[in-house]
Amino acid sequence: MLGLAIKNKITIPIRFPRYFYKKLLNREVSLSEIAFFDPDLMKSISSLMNNEVTEDMCLDFSYYDSIDKYNVDLQSFTDITDNCSFEVIPLVDSNKKEYFQKLTEWIFNISISSEFKAFNEGFRENNIDKMFFTSFRLDEL
Repeated sequence: MLGLAIKNKITIPIRFPRYFYKKLLNREVSLSEIAFFDPDLMKSISSLMNNEVTEDMCLDFSYYDSIDKYNVDLQSFTDITDNCSFEVIPLVDSNKKEYFQKLTEWIFNISISSEFKAFNEGFRENNIDKMFFTSFRLDEL
């Protein structure tokens, strides 16, 4: 439906989140975009950032998607939902920066790569003026 609207140059009242436009313009999507994606997850991340994380807290270097009910190891980006024997490394202070980077990579790139690639290819087939990709701020799009 979106593809038809773009192809026919019809304006529809849909606003995509800022991270979507960043991806479309090949700009880096940062950890702060998680606040728009999942405000509760961002609260948890902020808590981790501002506090010491120890092994006693029993946190894993993984991401659990509560909507689709899957769990992924962020070291290898492996789905570990039904794999009880998979040993995930603990999340501690020394690796939490890497955890935030991997989490951002998973949410905004890897988990949606095939869907975004298909959308992006279709979008670019419309011979959109290159000025679109260089001349507008995100809030103008």
